[in-house]
Amino acid sequence: MEFKKIDDVVVIYLKDRLNATNSPELQNEIIPMINKDVNKFILNMQELEYISSSGLRLIVLMIKKLKSHAGNLILTNLHPFVENIIDMTGFTQMLKIANSEEEALDILKE
Repeated sequence: MEFKKIDDVVVIYLKDRLNATNSPELQNEIIPMINKDVNKFILNMQELEYISSSGLRLIVLMIKKLKSHAGNLILTNLHPFVENIIDMTGFTQMLKIANSEEEALDILKE
């Protein structure tokens, strides 16, 4: 996992798997940022091949925390398998998904 700041947006590049093993580590990095008023995030999932229920829970937690801080989360570059999992769980309706990182940045600038 890698973090990059573009203006006031934090882009998180997720790799391989987001599961019970590594989602707590990611949560421990993200929640303090949100509490310090960082409120625009992009999860770039181009290299994320698998997401478990723990990973989905983290995304829901981020959405809830960001909502209380007038923030926004956009997922982008979803791997087909990950996109299928998100569709099957019914989370697609509650998530903002962009086709590219550039598109997500444009949405967050509005």
